Amino acid sequence: MGASSTLLRSLRFAAVAPLRGGWRPWLARSLGREDLAVLDFATVVSRALAVSIGSAGGDAGVELPGAWIATPLHLQAGLTTVHLPPDGILRLEPGEAQRLAAGFGAVFGADGLQLSVVPGDTLLLSGLVAPGVRATEPASLLGCALDDALPSGPGSAPLRALMTEIEMWLHEHPVNQARARRGEPPVTSLWLWGGGGAATAGEPVSGSHGTASATPDWTAIRTDDAWVSAACRMAGLSVAPAPAALEPDQLARQGARDCVVLSAGCRQGLAGGDPAGLLQHIDRSFIGPACEALRGGSLQQLTLVSSDRVTRVTHADRLRLWRPRRDWFQALSL
Repeated sequence: MGASSTLLRSLRFAAVAPLRGGWRPWLARSLGREDLAVLDFATVVSRALAVSIGSAGGDAGVELPGAWIATPLHLQAGLTTVHLPPDGILRLEPGEAQRLAAGFGAVFGADGLQLSVVPGDTLLLSGLVAPGVRATEPASLLGCALDDALPSGPGSAPLRALMTEIEMWLHEHPVNQARARRGEPPVTSLWLWGGGGAATAGEPVSGSHGTASATPDWTAIRTDDAWVSAACRMAGLSVAPAPAALEPDQLARQGARDCVVLSAGCRQGLAGGDPAGLLQHIDRSFIGPACEALRGGSLQQLTLVSSDRVTRVTHADRLRLWRPRRDWFQALSL
């Protein structure tokens, strides 16, 4: 994708720095919740769910044990390898997620396993205690072969075995039959990741109180990511859905410090989930308007975070004329 002249003029001045542990721990620390930065991601989602159930008058504090995030994928099999295509992370409709969760309980519930739908229509597996597992977030595997990316470590055997059983269960599932009739790609796998860890001893992880007392950096957080929503609830912040685009009045609000998190499964405004179209959509609807606001002075700082890199550029940085031209991919060191 060719970068626009707006992006080239604005991001040529950007400073790039590595992130300790990746963007999720960085965001947790920005929320004033250093304790969440050391928890595995599925535990954060599970405990936030328990807190929200308790605040609604349910069974307070009941955490789902052995939690894993279960991301629906459409995998493509080659002659010798299995790939995750660039558009292989699927966004299920609410009814589809609920039907998968109900059907999972009927098949796997006797083994103590449960599939739950958490806010954002994300699936959360519970009941599989497998410590010491290294499981990669699927967003970092887009376009890659999965042979060397399967869960590994001393506790990975039951996790991998369950993923294989789930693939067989999904093969003729009614949800996939309905998707086929609509011409949509089937769910071929639930990729299990984000679990298997534990909090550092002595660190509080429930409710809205953390180990850090810093005021959160963000005025508003907009996201469709389950972990981000959970971390914000644990920090006592409200979350709004990710917008289809950045609006000028949103960027011009005095003193606003908005954080917009777009997941790899973001499909707003797209037809068919084309990956090149997704990047163009992000460029046109998010990066471009932010850069224009930065150049015009209504936005004082733009921070772009991707994987383990953070890129910052301010309105005043436009005076640093010696910086070479580069597009936003280069600015993020992608």
